[in-house]
Amino acid sequence: MRKIYFLLFFVGISFLGFGQDKANHFQQGFSGTSTPAGWGNNSTYYNSTANHGTYTGNNGCGFNGTGDWLKTEVVNTAGTLSFWIKGSSGTSKIGMKVQKSTDGSSWSDLVVYPKNTFTTAWENKSIDVNEGSGTVYIRFYIHERSGNSLYIDDIQLTDFASGPQNPTDFTIDNTTSIQIGLSWTNATSKDGVWVVAREGAAPDVD
Repeated sequence: MRKIYFLLFFVGISFLGFGQDKANHFQQGFSGTSTPAGWGNNSTYYNSTANHGTYTGNNGCGFNGTGDWLKTEVVNTAGTLSFWIKGSSGTSKIGMKVQKSTDGSSWSDLVVYPKNTFTTAWENKSIDVNEGSGTVYIRFYIHERSGNSLYIDDIQLTDFASGPQNPTDFTIDNTTSIQIGLSWTNATSKDGVWVVAREGAAPDVD
């Protein structure tokens, strides 16, 4: 049980919120010319042409054939996936699916990019995976191609805190004209709690 006391000298609490910290499973910048350890692939390649340059690494991952794919390492839950992507020409004739799996063999589509979606300008993509399974893979899969290549780099995946998003047993007690007590029980070990007060002294936490 967590408890916090506020001394209210003016108008009191104006907003109360709960949130959860999300840690990164990985930030992949492709340091070498081979598939990263723990990842899987089919016919992908790695070179500086595919490099965006946010994370450590001088290369990126390239795709130039139907059926090419890159699979991430297995993770325990998956929150938000982000990555940078561009084509090798003004209208790259190559389409990509971003997929997830909880067994590494059966895949469901998170988003489908058709041919002619990407140009030679880098684009940052963010996808809510929100998968609470203890076994999660992400795959980038080329589902159609009639020419050109696609490049991806700087892939980041955060974890996903399953279960209730808010703490439980939230109560207000010890209320006076100058004080209010807030009590709660953390929903998971990843809960973060924050309170915004419009006016008054710093809170006293025990």
